[in-house]
Amino acid sequence: MAEASVKKMVALTTLFVSAMNSAPLSAEPVAYSIGLEERYTDNARQVDSGGDGDFESRINFGINYNSDPGKCNGSVSANLGYGRWLDDTYDPETYVNSDIFGDCQLAGSFYWDISNQTRDIIQDSRGGNNPDNTSRKNIFSTGPRYEMRLSPQDQLSLEFRYESTNYDEPDETDSDRYVGTASWNHLLSTTLSGGLSVQLDNSEMDTGQEIDRQTANLNFNKRWVSTQVSGSVGVSKIESSFAGSSSDNDGLVWSLFLERDLNSSSSIYLNGNHQLTDQTSDFDIVFADLVFNVEQTEAIEVTAINAGYRNNLSNGDRLQFGISYSMTEYLSSGYEEESAKFEASYQRQLTSRLSGDVSGSIGQNSYTDDDTEDETVSMSAGLEYDMSRALSGRLLVSREEKISDAGSREYVENWVEFGLNYRFQ
Repeated sequence: MAEASVKKMVALTTLFVSAMNSAPLSAEPVAYSIGLEERYTDNARQVDSGGDGDFESRINFGINYNSDPGKCNGSVSANLGYGRWLDDTYDPETYVNSDIFGDCQLAGSFYWDISNQTRDIIQDSRGGNNPDNTSRKNIFSTGPRYEMRLSPQDQLSLEFRYESTNYDEPDETDSDRYVGTASWNHLLSTTLSGGLSVQLDNSEMDTGQEIDRQTANLNFNKRWVSTQVSGSVGVSKIESSFAGSSSDNDGLVWSLFLERDLNSSSSIYLNGNHQLTDQTSDFDIVFADLVFNVEQTEAIEVTAINAGYRNNLSNGDRLQFGISYSMTEYLSSGYEEESAKFEASYQRQLTSRLSGDVSGSIGQNSYTDDDTEDETVSMSAGLEYDMSRALSGRLLVSREEKISDAGSREYVENWVEFGLNYRFQ
């Protein structure tokens, strides 16, 4: 992958943190960490037969920052990595996972928002998670926002946003997006609110294709002592035009979020969304298990749902279960991808300094263009030892197996990883 976006992101992070720190109000100190990882895999290219083993050495750098409340607010969470393969199975690789958010109150009810999100994404869910099948997606967004208090119960919000989506791979489609949103919210009680929002969205791809979308939603938010539920339901129309031809689709869209505390230590959650959009949106960042086929450049109808259970046990152990489901239909071609996944993890404090964890998942993907299905099963077990308040070490053993109707997509990979991490106090 190209390193230009990494340098740009590092520069933006440094400038952002410096700007926030220059504010007159004090802020939480910036938290830094640095880590080293050594990983050996017996099938580095994740091929069906004749796979070669290789070592990857990686150095990682992390930064976390949250400003104190004020006229300008911001947060940074970033993890950067650089890895080299001993036998040159892959070229030296950079890894990025970052979120930068900020807003400033310019005058009265007038604000300016800015964000930058970067992810290393899988290009095609048919392939494995390796450098030959990954790309870097960067979404930069900025624009003004105006908040108007109409009455003690009513608020009007007007927002305009410019958004730029860029991939590191030159053969993937970048886009510029212009989004205008007007929303009205009414407070029905201290725990219930509802409203209406209208959004106009225009995306211009670097291929010359344009995708326009209009959406109107009814929104709601309700809180109880131990439960919160929010969501929306509405209609959306999306039109795609390219080289003199156009197509349009419309339909029902919705979103739902629910979180409930079962008791003082356990909770459940549900998060779902159904939208008309395109692959350059942030939908796959919001739903991390969702994989878009980035070689496609067309309007899509996508549904994504995830739900889970968390329990912090009385003895300090942690137990989690999660399920996810997604369906993506590429509207021009009619091609569909469907995926479902179940995952579980358990973490136990073995001594005051040593903890252990085990996790596993099973996922299934299906494709209508070649009428095939893939099933992927993964398992891992790890130990983490705190040598001091700042220094920790970790050992991880993992195995992943893919079974497919297409024999060329099958593989088995086993790997062992050892890492050290130092957190600057």
